[in-house]
Amino acid sequence: MTSPNLHEYNDLMGCVELPDHVREAVLREARTTKAAGVSAPRRRWGRAIVAGGCAVALAVALAVGLNAAGLLASTPEPAPEGSAASVSTNRNFFALAAYAAENPEQEPGKTVELSLGAFRPGSASGDGLGQIIAGFDFDITCTGDHIASITYELEGDGLFFEWYDEEQFLRAHGVYGEDDPAVEEGYTIEDGTAFSVDYDEQDLDERRVNCSVFVPVQLEGELLELDGQMYSLGENYEEIERLSNRFWAMAFSQAADNLARSTFKMTATFEDGTTQTKSYVIAPVADFEELYRDHRESRGESDLPALFTITESVAA
Repeated sequence: MTSPNLHEYNDLMGCVELPDHVREAVLREARTTKAAGVSAPRRRWGRAIVAGGCAVALAVALAVGLNAAGLLASTPEPAPEGSAASVSTNRNFFALAAYAAENPEQEPGKTVELSLGAFRPGSASGDGLGQIIAGFDFDITCTGDHIASITYELEGDGLFFEWYDEEQFLRAHGVYGEDDPAVEEGYTIEDGTAFSVDYDEQDLDERRVNCSVFVPVQLEGELLELDGQMYSLGENYEEIERLSNRFWAMAFSQAADNLARSTFKMTATFEDGTTQTKSYVIAPVADFEELYRDHRESRGESDLPALFTITESVAA
């Protein structure tokens, strides 16, 4: 098995349920690729994304060389709306909806559990430079009053966002018909440490911005040993799966630790021109690696528990 296919196989071994429109888009792209070949989505950078998939997606993806692997990244459901934060007021107010949902009393500095739909392990790949780039699907929905736009920022060593317009993605894969011009135009995946959106582009009712946070992890020590062992196994898929579950659980655990040393900032610009900024720290639960490995080993038969907490930073 070649090096690229091995890494792709390893990550696809985890079984997840794909949204219907994504599953159809994968199958459609696979058929198109086999028939005539298709151009890759327009990107700001060329790194391939690999995510966990079910057995059907694995078979299709391997058959076409995983040209459609980027479509398999799981898309979490929007976090539930917080009761207190959702009450309309006459003052300027904003908060990360996922935090407000778990902290409806708006207690400053409180640490709460992040729901699985708000933040979870997503796609991952190697960068060819001795690093693993681990991605986390992030529902960045903001809630509040009188908001005009939101700016999102990441402060941390090597961390960055990757985001794209959900509507553009769906159109590019023919969800609204193969005669849609967007099918030929494709869609653009952006990346960076900061970006801004109008408030109505990320509202709670129709989330239009699909966002992930990517965190680099050095391929060294036990991770490097596991990586070498997997390459030495040829086509012994059962053993590759066992080792890959250990590998990815460890890689995402290290990425989560790196994430906990970073800060996620949101700045709201209100309709009157004033601004407010809030900062959050997202950290893994104490037994993250074990919980995530157990879930991977169950091949999707066990529910993935919430794996992160979030704390709003309060200035002293």
